[in-house]
Amino acid sequence: MKRGQVLSLDALLSLVIVVMVIGVVINTNDIIKAEITNLVEWYDRANIANNMLDILTKSPGYPKDWEESNVPLKVLGLVSLEYPAAVDYNKIVGLSERVYNNDSSLIDSLENLSSKKDFMVDIYLRQYSIDVSGFPVDSIYIVVGSPDNNVNFRLSDVGNSPFDVVCGSVKLNGEPFPPTIGNAPVDLNPGDVVEFIPTETVYVYSRNTFLGTIPANSTVIVEAIDEGSELQVQYFESTCRLHFTGIGRVYVIVKAYSAQAVTLTYDFTPASNATTPFLRIVMINGSIYAPNGSLYTYNDAILSMNNSQWVETSKRVLSMARRIYRNNITLTSQFKGAEPLIIGKLKVKVPEYAYLNITLNGEIANVSLLAINGETIRGVFAYKVGNFTEALILKNNTIENTYSGDNGNVLIPLSDIFPNVDIAELYLISFEGESLYINNTWNLDAILVPKIEACKLKIWVWDDR
Repeated sequence: MKRGQVLSLDALLSLVIVVMVIGVVINTNDIIKAEITNLVEWYDRANIANNMLDILTKSPGYPKDWEESNVPLKVLGLVSLEYPAAVDYNKIVGLSERVYNNDSSLIDSLENLSSKKDFMVDIYLRQYSIDVSGFPVDSIYIVVGSPDNNVNFRLSDVGNSPFDVVCGSVKLNGEPFPPTIGNAPVDLNPGDVVEFIPTETVYVYSRNTFLGTIPANSTVIVEAIDEGSELQVQYFESTCRLHFTGIGRVYVIVKAYSAQAVTLTYDFTPASNATTPFLRIVMINGSIYAPNGSLYTYNDAILSMNNSQWVETSKRVLSMARRIYRNNITLTSQFKGAEPLIIGKLKVKVPEYAYLNITLNGEIANVSLLAINGETIRGVFAYKVGNFTEALILKNNTIENTYSGDNGNVLIPLSDIFPNVDIAELYLISFEGESLYINNTWNLDAILVPKIEACKLKIWVWDDR
């Protein structure tokens, strides 16, 4: 080393080597750090779809009963409180309602759920096909005469002559027609009711004015309602023929049972095979609503995905607990659809004192319901014509039971609708008339637990930024 030389050549060389090593280490550290960062981001991205489904399907959310009230939603979750191994149908319905109401707390919850990423989630349920085609009772309501002008009443197309009826079918005020001496005519007083089943087509006239046709094998009810009535009836028991004579104002009610004309449909596509989601939520840039004010659609989601460098997906098929119990139903207009009133599974037999209470209002009104009990499908029908009210249960195109009511109200034992401890479902299919009221006289809710069926969730997550 020369005088004034600070470092020797060896020391200088060592310093250069140290600087180079430090530079390599720093550069390597940056590379490793970048790789770790990329790896963490990839891991988060790769798991975000699964993580979102985990939160949705392993937690009831917070508050836990958020679907039962309008309280702000903090954390979205779909798990049933009653059956933690299943998601809750009512929570899915509640989620749908909040989506269409543009609930602000839901938007915040969805943003937190997705870590502010864009996503689309589809929820698939069983797709049911439920319907009742036809009605087992064809009701005709005819008033012959008027309060101020009584006219002749006859049942014939060739004059006021006797017609054939089913032997033994003729009743007077609910009792077998009384034997008369020499087939003498019996006077009908106001309020008297004659019931019979014709074996031939019967034509209803007022004088020479045609009012209607009664099909053969119908159950016909004739009620005298006028104080000035001189209506008489003759029943020729030996030949099973019936004859109306005289004048009077009457009601004619026809119940033409034709069970073969009714088709009960109950079918479904499993959730795993469903192609149309029950609910679809698309969130893009923190909103589920497009600039035009409508909900983002599938096409909007695809366009946004195409702008992203990555798309992660996940899918789950899960058990779903479904339980519906609606005890009071009121309609004031006609209805056609498949509105669920009861869905669940019975824990014990339905008590015999539990009834389905149906009240129909209107001169002519009817309601059709479809019931499922295990594997058995039943049709439940009620109708009102004037003050006459009746209900019946149809099974395998056969009338299983009939029930008489009064002035639009009729009671049907729930034990006849659901005789077995099994799946119990009841759907309102159609209503015609002025108004309808349905309730249960006993709280079936106490013995009803959820029915378990499958549902499917699919999710796509991306980042359109």
